[in-house]
Parts: sequence; C-alpha cells; structure tokens
Amino acid sequence: MYAGGVGICAAGMLAFLFRFISLERMAPFLSFAGFAMSVIWIYVISSEIVSLLQTFGLVFGVSETILGLTVFAFGNSLLDLLNNLGMAKLGLSVMAIGASYGSPMMNIVMGIGVSTLILMSRSSSNGSLFQQSYVLESVSRELYISIGSLLFTLLFSILYMIKFKFEADARFGMILIFFYCVLTVVQLILVQQSHV
Repeated sequence: MYAGGVGICAAGMLAFLFRFISLERMAPFLSFAGFAMSVIWIYVISSEIVSLLQTFGLVFGVSETILGLTVFAFGNSLLDLLNNLGMAKLGLSVMAIGASYGSPMMNIVMGIGVSTLILMSRSSSNGSLFQQSYVLESVSRELYISIGSLLFTLLFSILYMIKFKFEADARFGMILIFFYCVLTVVQLILVQQSHV
C-alpha cells in the first residue's frame, strides 16, 4: 500500500516537473532514475529467485551447498559469460579478459564486504560496529576447497600468462574449462559424501 502511494506521488511530481522543465534538461535525472529502478527490480527479482530455489532445495532435499555450486553459480555467471563472449567476438579480447577477472573480484570483495557490514550493523547492539566479528557457524571443507580452487586457478593463470608472455591461446582456454569441470565435480562429490 505504501509503495503504491509513493509511486503515485512520484508520478505526480514528475508530471508536474515535465510541464515546466524540458525533457532535455531532465535527461540526466531520468537516466539515473532508470538505472536506480533497474537495480531495484534486479534486487527484488533475484531475492525471489533465491527464495524459490531454497524452497525447491528443501522440498527435494538438495543442500544449499550444491545449489550454490551449481544453480546459483551458473545463474550468477551466465550474463558475465555472455558479455565476455560478445566482447571477444568483437575483437575486444583484452577487455573480455579484464572483465573475466574483474567481475569475480568485485563479487568477492564487494559481496563479502557489504554482506559483512550489513550483518554487523544488524547484530551491533552497543553501536560499536568495528569492534565485533562474525564467526561462521559451519565452515565446511567444501568452502575451503572452493577458496583453494579459486586461488589455484588464479595462480595458474598468472604463471601461465607470465610464462607465455601474456599470449593466451586455445590451450589456455581448454585448461581453464577442464579445471572448472574437475573442481566442480570434486566439490559435488565431497558435498554428497558429507551428507550421507
């Protein structure tokens, strides 16, 4: 109900503003508003999808770890993969490689950083946000293997690029795809063994 009222008020304000201000002068504001609205929609839809998949996991007995390693990881990375393929086809290989490493780095740094700040602000009772810490309740070996796999793949990529003077070839791509497949299968097997 409140959202409807806010929407009606915002629409009324915009209608009023458009009577006195030209569309060209409002373009930066409208661009920002469109961007903000798309972020809000993505947040709302992704929250609902995560809740839906968690429900499917509970109903069908699939652990959250398996969902995270497969469905969530695939859904989270699919758009990045398509963007990188598009850049590579356009001949922007340096940009595609930069985005391939930059996007996961942002996900890790900002995802963990923002999540931790939100978690700490919710649990901070005395107002000292930076004097608290959060202990993960169940750090599984799959998490350690995921972190180790990520570090191993990044280290391999750095060493490979240095050895071959930053010339990536089909062999490098095939090795990385092989690493992904093997590490994902190993993690899924370990998850299945730990839940037996």
